[in-house]
Amino acid sequence: MTKKSKKEVAKQVMDEVVNNYDYFQIIDLPIKQLTGTENQTPSGGIRTLSEMAEYIEDFYSDNLFNFDKIRKPFPEIVDQELKFIDELFDDPIINSLISPEGYSSQHREIHPHQLFRMEILKIIKYPEISYRKFCTDEYFGKERKQNRRFIRLPLNTKDQVHHTELCHFRQGLTFKHLMNVLVYILYHFHKSGCLENTVVHGVDSTELPAEINYPLCTIKVKGKKIRIYSDPDCDCGKRRNKRDKSHYVIGYRYIH
Repeated sequence: MTKKSKKEVAKQVMDEVVNNYDYFQIIDLPIKQLTGTENQTPSGGIRTLSEMAEYIEDFYSDNLFNFDKIRKPFPEIVDQELKFIDELFDDPIINSLISPEGYSSQHREIHPHQLFRMEILKIIKYPEISYRKFCTDEYFGKERKQNRRFIRLPLNTKDQVHHTELCHFRQGLTFKHLMNVLVYILYHFHKSGCLENTVVHGVDSTELPAEINYPLCTIKVKGKKIRIYSDPDCDCGKRRNKRDKSHYVIGYRYIH
């Protein structure tokens, strides 16, 4: 068959499917099959909820006292959202989950948990500003006691974090680091009973590149143009240039 003949046959088949498809039928399929993730396996090094619970419970087993747990809330942190997050995060455990290989606290003035807290603070309170402006006296001067206390900077000095250090920290965070922090947070919500009999779904913003740039076919359903690919059944988008990566993406990483 010629290429033109193949296109005509494919169009006839798709028209037949579209014209006879029941758009009101109930789709009873597992969520993993619908999202095309049934064959995906977790990345190495990511703890399950039960493994995280065991890890947290055993973290201070060799210590006589857990001084971080018995500390009183800081009066400088008056914002309720920041206060909740501050009490949720156990700094030594956060350090252990996101520290790079070869990390030594004795040789660090600024620790990973402080940089992580800075990222959280920026996302919640100052998402519109740049890193360069964020790491200045305007946000971390001596009078900014709440911000300094939240990221564990001393109140009696002018010490600050340079914006390049914060940028390098963010670039160094791997998918494993972020997922383990997420599981750590989910552990606390699960322990409190908030997630009882609940399934949590999430979408990571990391794009999945498409190996096939051209759709199998294109059809119109109720006036909307639909492209069908041989990969996971989601639409294909285009992204900005990223080194040697594909310009086309099929979606984002799915978390279940």
